[in-house]
Amino acid sequence: MEFNIGTGKPTSVNDIVRSLEKTLSTKAKAKHMPAINGEVRHIYLDISRARIGLGFEPKVNLDEGLKRTIEWVKTRKV
Repeated sequence: MEFNIGTGKPTSVNDIVRSLEKTLSTKAKAKHMPAINGEVRHIYLDISRARIGLGFEPKVNLDEGLKRTIEWVKTRKV
């Protein structure tokens, strides 16, 4: 069985850019382009199966999750 793991809340690319800017203390230069035919405009993960099958509940918000992910990546040796 497959599970979606996420916040269960809609998050736009712009939300992620703003969160990364805040977390990294920098200003991103987002480049907005015309939509591509067939491109998904809005999406979010339905975590109901993870709630039922794993007892999963999100414990951190987007900002904290990105912060933790960035810190984890920094500790990896490439």
